[in-house]
Amino acid sequence: MTAALESLLFDQSAEMLLAVDPATLEIRAANNRVMKLLGHTAGVLVGRSILELEGALGDIFYWEEVRHGGPAEVDDVESQYVCADGTLLPVTKSVRRAVWRNQEILLLRVRDERVLKRAEAHLGEVTAQLRATLESIWDGILVTDHSGRILNMNHRLTAMWELPESILEGGSEKILEWMSQQVAHPEDGLTLVGDTGAEDVILLELHNGKVFELRRHAQVVRGELIGWVSSFHDITERVVSEREMALARERAEVANRAKSEFLAMMSHEIRTPMNGVIGMSSLLLDTPLDAEQRGFTETIRSSGEALLTIINDILDFSKLEAHKLQLECIEFNLFSLMEELADLFVVRAGEKRLDFAWSISAGTPVLIQGDPGRLRQILTNLVGNAIKFTDHGSVTVTIGARKTGEDEAEFEFAVTDTGIGIPEDRQTAIFEPFEQADRSTTRRYGGTGLGLAISSQLVGMMGGALQIESTEGVGSTFWFSVPLELQAPEAVIANAQTTEAYGWEAEIRLLIVEGNLHHQRLLAEMLQGLGVVADGVRDGESARLRMEEAELRGKPYQIVCVDQHLEGMDAESLGRWVRDRSSASETRLVLLTSVGQRGDAQRFKAAGYDGYLLKPLKRSLVRDCLLAVLGKPAAAGTLVTRHSLGESRRAKTRILVAEDNATNRIVITTFLKRLGFVQIEEVTSGDAAVEAASTGGHELILMDCLMPSMDGYDATRQLRKMGVATPVIAITANVLADEVERCLAAGMNSHLKKPVDFQALAAEIDRWLPGPSEEPSPRLGAVG
Repeated sequence: MTAALESLLFDQSAEMLLAVDPATLEIRAANNRVMKLLGHTAGVLVGRSILELEGALGDIFYWEEVRHGGPAEVDDVESQYVCADGTLLPVTKSVRRAVWRNQEILLLRVRDERVLKRAEAHLGEVTAQLRATLESIWDGILVTDHSGRILNMNHRLTAMWELPESILEGGSEKILEWMSQQVAHPEDGLTLVGDTGAEDVILLELHNGKVFELRRHAQVVRGELIGWVSSFHDITERVVSEREMALARERAEVANRAKSEFLAMMSHEIRTPMNGVIGMSSLLLDTPLDAEQRGFTETIRSSGEALLTIINDILDFSKLEAHKLQLECIEFNLFSLMEELADLFVVRAGEKRLDFAWSISAGTPVLIQGDPGRLRQILTNLVGNAIKFTDHGSVTVTIGARKTGEDEAEFEFAVTDTGIGIPEDRQTAIFEPFEQADRSTTRRYGGTGLGLAISSQLVGMMGGALQIESTEGVGSTFWFSVPLELQAPEAVIANAQTTEAYGWEAEIRLLIVEGNLHHQRLLAEMLQGLGVVADGVRDGESARLRMEEAELRGKPYQIVCVDQHLEGMDAESLGRWVRDRSSASETRLVLLTSVGQRGDAQRFKAAGYDGYLLKPLKRSLVRDCLLAVLGKPAAAGTLVTRHSLGESRRAKTRILVAEDNATNRIVITTFLKRLGFVQIEEVTSGDAAVEAASTGGHELILMDCLMPSMDGYDATRQLRKMGVATPVIAITANVLADEVERCLAAGMNSHLKKPVDFQALAAEIDRWLPGPSEEPSPRLGAVG
């Protein structure tokens, strides 16, 4: 019976369970939990009085009443049970009457109070920690139940919202109502319940200027929403700072726009008269002047060019400082770029009797992609400095490349001079703004000291670094390497061409007589792909021997290109020697010279020369010259020059010049006449340009961008709408970066900046008015 009763009392229960006879107070059964907690062995307590376990006075009174038939059932009565070792165990008991086998019995459920007290203590600790956590958080915390009623909040919330004591005493509804009234924009809403699927973030702006970031977190237990925890983060300082930054940024953008507009306006206002100063002084130098007048005029021109350089440097430097200067990536021909660059410096180098040469290494790709304008600017600065600081000797530009991938190569550019050199202690400083190698107060050479700084930054933007090797009194080499993309294979035109494509039926044999190996190699490279086999020698005596050998082999040279300045036998003597030989009657002579002097052309024509070309040479001019001299009798008729090659074509070409400034019109039209153009129509406004161009017949339009009634942009747009496809070259004093894009967007084909440079104008005209013998595209294959 005892085992069955113990099973009934659930031996595995977490509580102590006892069965007591109410009449005798004997313990009839006890589960294992009683034995474990009180330290008794199994079965020891059965048959003993319950009073042996409950010895407190209150317990004795209770059990005496029970034994005499008093009420027995009680709930959660505190007591103490005597353990086997004599210690007392605090407990809470509940008693119920039951009937078991027709006999009344009392069932006792006894809990160990130590577990409850530990749980209560732990709960107290957790509660204290939670409160401390809530109070230590810098955010305001508000805890609500599922209906939005406030359950808890921290003091930070009270301080953030500046909750009055009277409102706090009013309870949840008063607090929430008061907080809602403080929100500046009611549409934002102070909603403390939301979607349980995700964290909600709301910005609240109060009437007092504070801005809070409200984050709501749903509290879900066993899939059931029990409430919300809302945190309020004060972001007032951040918002104010962001608004101030936005305002400052807006003001800066306005200032930048104003600065850009001011620079554009100043550039236009300065460059327009500068165009007249430099252009008219250049034209004046082409007229008969005595020595004093020529000196004065040279001073005017050089001073104007110096001022223009300063303006350009300051504009570029300001754009670099403002990070407004961006690089383009367009297709261009490196060979053509170098030809145009050489045109800019041939006269300056010649005036100082300097040997100026450039060359591109064999195998170097010339059809590439990048920013040709900025690359030209870097090289222009380096070459210009080299010529400026070199009084005798040479200035040489060399270019090479090595392939680094299928569509990219590393290009190395070097500019070498035999000038004054730079002291070692100044070689780093010269790349800093406003620094020059010459630190004396009376510098000989002038300049802003910005050119190298700008060039260095441009090279850096291209992915390279501008470096220097220099020896004082010996010379300098500035060099840099930059990665450039190669044009797609289908864009590359093969070098190999048939001889018939250039007007002759068989291969032409040509001899180059040139003491400078750079010039010799450059001319040989130009001749590649033209159906010409070129040999080279360095002096007149070697040329005589080579020509005699060729005649003995039965393969005489049809053309001999001779540099004017040769060691030993000079060019004039060599020409007369050739003309005196009956066996060389069919040989054509072409003179190559760096700077022509008055009377040279007639003198060398008398010496037997058929052609006369100024260095640096251009491939198209070389080709046209060969065609011209091969088609005329030896030493007969007029001398073939770069001017005569284009005279017939240019005399028939009609050009429209749209320019409102009278001085600039004179400069431009005079330049055009010097280039051989005689059919020039002039207008002074955009609408007049539209009317004139719409009649047709013009091969080219030179369009000033800023004119009265209708500017050049609108005029060009109007022409394009009318279907007029005549090439339009923009002429503007605005040299800011977005001006080129603005011109192209208006439908213009190209862009020339004021003051208009004669060589740059000639290059643009050659670009858009190709001669009859020129290829349809200026692109060439790899040189070498």
